[in-house]
Amino acid sequence: MSNKVFARALCHIDDLKSRGKLSFLRNKNLIGADIDIQFRGDYLNLYYKGASLLKFKWLSQNSYEITISGKYLKPVGITWLKPKSTFDDNSIQPVRKNFKAIVSQLKSNIRYLGKGNENAFEQIFIENNCNSRNKPSFAVIDRQVVVPGSRDRLDLVAISKIKDSDEYRLNLIELKYGADKRIPDVHGRQLKKYYDRFKDGYSVIVEQYQEIIKQKRSIGLLPHSTEEVLISKDPKTMRKVAVFGNIRNGHPLIESAKRQFDKDTFYVIQNNILEDPEK
Repeated sequence: MSNKVFARALCHIDDLKSRGKLSFLRNKNLIGADIDIQFRGDYLNLYYKGASLLKFKWLSQNSYEITISGKYLKPVGITWLKPKSTFDDNSIQPVRKNFKAIVSQLKSNIRYLGKGNENAFEQIFIENNCNSRNKPSFAVIDRQVVVPGSRDRLDLVAISKIKDSDEYRLNLIELKYGADKRIPDVHGRQLKKYYDRFKDGYSVIVEQYQEIIKQKRSIGLLPHSTEEVLISKDPKTMRKVAVFGNIRNGHPLIESAKRQFDKDTFYVIQNNILEDPEK
């Protein structure tokens, strides 16, 4: 697998640094603390309550494209902003100057429209596991990951410390909310398939996530992580994790799912702070 197949590290990270020309995109004073930013090679996504609020893409060093779902420009639109707009360093200045108002309006529109319980559950889970006050043993580093070799999307990728080691492991996480009929297939049709494909391209994937961790630290997106993070080069350290929300332990759907689990699969029920099962 090449880096082009699994390109996650941002190509233009310097633009987002404190003196970068596009630093407004990640300025918490403008976007708020409830926005989750994820890197996608030549573009980034801003997520709010599980919804992709905005996609910002570098067409070149000085040319950009902003994409916003048409439904999120309703019920209150932003007259001069279309679902897809291109900019250069001059024409993007009105976006920079009005970015706080733009994001605020898009948040209001998303709240009005709603995004579904599972998406909201995902967002709460990410926020809780990225908050240093919760002392999380897991740190989410990516979401909605297009799995190499397919069109499927893995919900989350998180890192956690390996017991009695200085290295970290990758955790592949799927979330299900309520009595979802897909729960029995969460391992066979999702987690195991994602695990096998990650294993096939493991060295490239680890390289990309090491760079993402470095980049996020450089612009303050991993403030709770102070020590050096080194992901293990051994693919056997990966784990599959199923997280179930708003469903009781012992529910037939969960019992059916558990029968498919192997030694590398763990699950959590109604718990937004993911504790490491090795601790």
